[in-house]
Amino acid sequence: MKMAKSVQLNVCIFITMTFLSSILWGDEISVAMSHFPPRKIMLEGKVSGIDADILREVARRMDMKIKFVPCPWMRCQRLVKEGKVDFMTSAVWTHERDEYAHFINPPYVTNSIFQFYVLTSSNVIIQEYNDLYKYKVGDVRGAVKFERFDNDGKINKHFITADEQLIKVLVANRVDAIVGQQSQFDYMIKSQGYSQIKKSPYQYVTNTSPVYMALSRKSKYAKRVPQFSKVMKKLIAEGVVEKIKAKYRLQVR
Repeated sequence: MKMAKSVQLNVCIFITMTFLSSILWGDEISVAMSHFPPRKIMLEGKVSGIDADILREVARRMDMKIKFVPCPWMRCQRLVKEGKVDFMTSAVWTHERDEYAHFINPPYVTNSIFQFYVLTSSNVIIQEYNDLYKYKVGDVRGAVKFERFDNDGKINKHFITADEQLIKVLVANRVDAIVGQQSQFDYMIKSQGYSQIKKSPYQYVTNTSPVYMALSRKSKYAKRVPQFSKVMKKLIAEGVVEKIKAKYRLQVR
């Protein structure tokens, strides 16, 4: 009889401790992160940047912990698809991605400028889209730019796995031009002192490629999509997202 009561007591203690632990420490979300400054900055084992700061605030408001998982962009997408991590960031909606991820509304970036960059010492001139057919253009495998470019098989494209490698490929003269989101590539080029790179006259401006946080459909938090969306909406309405963006813009002089 005493043993039965002792077992019951231990079970009660275990349940209580588990409950208190969930309150004190909260659930943990895992986030796949590739180096993509200023949105995602992975330096010396530390994670910062626009996306990281936004998600930290989301986690704080939902009483959750957060764990960042470093990975190249293609692998990040695969981890989300397989349900091995919960979130990926800076995700543009596509039919393929929608099959394995919930896109958290509203998006935190609504307008994108896709800029083509060349070396200042080169004779490469890109004044309009059709000029791209003359050159070898570097791009990141698995990244989404704009529909015409993404689906254009006539352009000679050279794919690499990460954005920071794209700049090095251009500097090494392995491609004639590279393409990327202007805010991100301007940040990398200026902060890393690549004075030998310039913008081409041609750029593509779109408001049809908004950027989202995306949650794996296999995540145990998939049912909490409405809560994540509610918090994201508040962060945007309160100006928190814009303040975070401004903080990282100020780092580039």
